[in-house]
Amino acid sequence: MATRIGVVVGRFQVPRLGLHPGYRALLAHVARENDAVVVVLGEAPQPDQRNPLSFSHRQAMFAEEYPAFRVLPLPDEPTLAGCGTSMPW
Repeated sequence: MATRIGVVVGRFQVPRLGLHPGYRALLAHVARENDAVVVVLGEAPQPDQRNPLSFSHRQAMFAEEYPAFRVLPLPDEPTLAGCGTSMPW
């Protein structure tokens, strides 16, 4: 049987309070339904009011609570130029 990998993409910008209960429920569901979980974190080029936490801070937060999850960065693209020339939609 093939390995099932659940992928969750998000910003997870949750300073001081840790992960929101809704995030925890989502992550628990994905973990139950799959053999492995990959969390992809949106990464702003510079911290700002909307994105105060760095990738490394959020990666450490996940490592502490979900050590089996693989956490990867997804750098923000300011334009569609970084997305290629063909859009699937």
